[in-house]
Amino acid sequence: MGEALYAHMDQAGGFAAAGWYKLQPKALKPFRQKIINDTAGFDSVREAFTKAGRWLADNDTLNSMPRGFEDHSDHRHADVIKLKSPVLFESLPNSAFPSGEVAHRLETLARDAMPLLTFFRSAS
Repeated sequence: MGEALYAHMDQAGGFAAAGWYKLQPKALKPFRQKIINDTAGFDSVREAFTKAGRWLADNDTLNSMPRGFEDHSDHRHADVIKLKSPVLFESLPNSAFPSGEVAHRLETLARDAMPLLTFFRSAS
């Protein structure tokens, strides 16, 4: 199970993403447990990508805590524990693709995602 750096373009524009997409509950369990076991470490990770102006995409999330994590509904990172796709996301305008700007933005996204990717790699 590896992370990915991805760019998508269509007529309306596009996006770039870095992380893991649509993981199964069994694959997500070690990620979720890592957040609980190393909350201070995840605090640092979240602070790093937030300072870089990044956010975790929240369009693929559970409505309630996942099975086995119900007792952690008050955890300060409960919103992340409920994610099914731990992915940093960036919208891209159409102009980013033909101008070549997309390459620079992907490089920057990859750099900004490294704390997140490193944190979760040690969980899997």
